[in-house]
Amino acid sequence: MIFKHFITNVKYGLRAVLVLLIILRGISYGADTTLSGDDNNRYISELITKSKELKLADDPYWHIILHYKKNITGGFTSQVDDPAFFFAKKGKHNPEAELEETIRSFFRSKENVIMHPTEKFSARYAWLKEKLEIDTAKIPYDGDTWFSQFYKEINPSTVTLVFPAGFMNNPASMYGHTLLLVESEGGSRLLAKSLNYAAATDDALLPLFVYKGLLGLYKGYYSFLPYYQKIREYSDTEQRDLWEYEIAMTPEEKERMVRHVVEMENIYSDYYFIDENCSYSLLFLIEAAKPETGITDYFWWGVEPVDTLRAAQDKKIVSRRVFRPSLYSKIQFFRSKLNKKEQNFVLGFCKGEHELSDIESLTGDEEKNIIMCDLATDYLKFMAVKKDISQEDYRSRFMAVLTKRNSMGKYDPIKDIPEPVAPDESHESRRFAVETGHSLEGVYSQFAYRQSCHEIMDPDDGYNMNSQIVFGNIQGRYYYDDKRFVLQRFDIVDLVSLPPSDSFFMNPCYVLNTGLIQNISESEKETLAFHLKGNAGLSTLLAEKVQIYFFAGVKSYFNPDYDNNSDILAGGETGILTILGPWKNHIYASAYHAEFGEKHTRLSAGLSERIKITNSVSVLADYSYNKDYSFNWHEFSGKINFYF
Repeated sequence: MIFKHFITNVKYGLRAVLVLLIILRGISYGADTTLSGDDNNRYISELITKSKELKLADDPYWHIILHYKKNITGGFTSQVDDPAFFFAKKGKHNPEAELEETIRSFFRSKENVIMHPTEKFSARYAWLKEKLEIDTAKIPYDGDTWFSQFYKEINPSTVTLVFPAGFMNNPASMYGHTLLLVESEGGSRLLAKSLNYAAATDDALLPLFVYKGLLGLYKGYYSFLPYYQKIREYSDTEQRDLWEYEIAMTPEEKERMVRHVVEMENIYSDYYFIDENCSYSLLFLIEAAKPETGITDYFWWGVEPVDTLRAAQDKKIVSRRVFRPSLYSKIQFFRSKLNKKEQNFVLGFCKGEHELSDIESLTGDEEKNIIMCDLATDYLKFMAVKKDISQEDYRSRFMAVLTKRNSMGKYDPIKDIPEPVAPDESHESRRFAVETGHSLEGVYSQFAYRQSCHEIMDPDDGYNMNSQIVFGNIQGRYYYDDKRFVLQRFDIVDLVSLPPSDSFFMNPCYVLNTGLIQNISESEKETLAFHLKGNAGLSTLLAEKVQIYFFAGVKSYFNPDYDNNSDILAGGETGILTILGPWKNHIYASAYHAEFGEKHTRLSAGLSERIKITNSVSVLADYSYNKDYSFNWHEFSGKINFYF
């Protein structure tokens, strides 16, 4: 088990035999039942009879540590999919059969197994031992002997739910993420253990990543790494801010959590983006510690990492919240304190174009000089992470700026960095919208539902500015003139990434959309077609809240009624996004041409206006002028969004 292996290497020096136990994958947790005569048979029967009298198979805690949830037939299904997690053949669906076989497993011989069931399934063992008052003298091996030593070595002090905010240029960060930080009493925080649950995947192709994630084709595993490695991965490499939510736990609750951690090590569950994902699975560890919260039952349909933060806050188990800015956020903050000339000097020094000694001639303000040195330090780190500087140049410039910084005062500018809106205070992800307007085919009313989670014209508080991450958006439209109802569109996935670029950062932008949509045809009618759009481009900030973008790419429609069954257009689009408090404006234009099959040129220009009323309600108005084939038309609409 990786967790125990980490403890050995980092601090505690567990025995070598324990290391062997914990790093092997696919281990056996028990041999065939070996009984020591009729007395043991009778004792096992007595324990099983007592468990039935106490109705332990129906006990909520048994369901928590086995991850049982009610299914649509009224029975139970465990959300764990690894057969190694169950002793009974039907244990995934039968809590009582699994409980009986678990009791029997405790009496198996310790010989020829790597971990005895009383060791591996520590949470079950401790709970059943207490409920059934098991006489440990009658079992071959008492796993608590091992667990007591193991727990003493861990010595947990605080447990923190950590949320790395999303960074749109990394597909794996689309939803954000959560992990649990377990600190040891008196130990270094950076060497603390981060408990992570993630899909085992190395797919770099985004459509394949999304497809597999939506259908549960990845296996999810718990893993442990030093926290400093996760900080480096998220904050430095992936440019993601970290939010820490400390969970209030008693010593008994921490022990229950660690017992369940031992049970779940090297056990997989099918990983789904929408519900059984990184954040939801971690909540079982919190619920095992604090069963009274029922926190895994907080959600009715779909779970996102930000939802788990809201659940923890609503259950009142968060004792404090801490914001830790990423390397990218710190660089941008330092830049905001400097004028353009001072920023360019730092950039020139990092690239070897200026000498650091010239800093004194630039400004006589020591605080400004400190900020410039701190900016140079962090930007050199960023260049090293991105491999934009040689190791030799990095070391020489980094040491030069550190030496200069140490000769200055103790002013720490990073303490003044403003805390953005916390992710748990953002709008809810699911959305219901009511819309009415006029399109090519006349006056309509429309109803829409979105499963998750954020569109460009939604309020940006708590999200990356001007990003779009949508799964499961469906729109149904009723046309009054024709008295007909149509499926207007169904977005499987709709991503828009607009990280701004400038002299310090070069960030490519992209658009990916696929699903079903009504497409304009030469007959001045719309037909439902499968849609696939892919664009790439660049964006930059004209002011703090004014962003312009340019894209080029292809959007395609597929329907048997089209020539060659397809309508493929190549072209580009541009737009300006402006934010002023609760108001947001989007002015856009696009031009696409289809040369093969359906030959035509599609032009469009328009604007969208949004006003945030509350965190749960926003109002939008849209207008566009469109030209295609030999005709043109105007579209306009008004919409109310309800977030929940």
